[in-house]
Amino acid sequence: MNNISQSRLLVAGALAIPALLLTKHFYNIYAATAPVPWRNMTEVRSMPESLSSSASVTTIVNPRGHPSLDDTRFIDVSLPETASHLKDETILAALLRGFFGGHVFAPERVVLKLAGLELTNYPTPDEASPPPAIWDHKRLDGDTLPALHTILFGGFKVIHVELGTSSPQHSSSTIDLAFGSSKGQFGGVHRFTILRDGEKPGVIRVALEHTSCNPTVNKPLKPDIMIPLHNFYAMWLFRESVAELMQRIAAEKTL
Repeated sequence: MNNISQSRLLVAGALAIPALLLTKHFYNIYAATAPVPWRNMTEVRSMPESLSSSASVTTIVNPRGHPSLDDTRFIDVSLPETASHLKDETILAALLRGFFGGHVFAPERVVLKLAGLELTNYPTPDEASPPPAIWDHKRLDGDTLPALHTILFGGFKVIHVELGTSSPQHSSSTIDLAFGSSKGQFGGVHRFTILRDGEKPGVIRVALEHTSCNPTVNKPLKPDIMIPLHNFYAMWLFRESVAELMQRIAAEKTL
């Protein structure tokens, strides 16, 4: 075999390996999110008043009320009798595990872990001794949420947790994760919300709400091309979050 043929084989191999890895990654994403069809989800370009008026937004992320990019995704999830006892914290923990521990977030998780930097900066007055940061997604296994002020993968900080009564009556529970910095030109918050309606037993509404802004300069976020990319990525993240929740619910049937 001449040198030219060997060179071509090496080039072909160098290209084939990344292509195979990328194909496997996309297949894993497809398989993980298949139980949550896109058509079953609702997406709106706004955030609910419960988030816009919250301290997470008005005090921490966007205290100056600057222009923001807002969106919400939600879906109704069946909660059969076998899983009716699941607490809201358990449900939120499953959503968080699917978001940060799934295939969709995997590339970002690897990059953040390799960087090893604390990229989020939201000082908290009562944060004398912050809890240990989470860098391993396996630490999200289980039915409990990270402690308040925990930083996840250097880029997200738990800034608010509110757990409802988990009763058949109307109730809600939320966890807020801030990203960016209140002192920089990009910051925002993701909120997972669970809504229970006494008139719809056996069903819970799960939502991923988002807002981001320039906390220090009163101007819209740019470039505009990032908006559709964000929406596309956020929907896939939410689908895998819901898929993880559905697995947690299904696990109750085997107990």
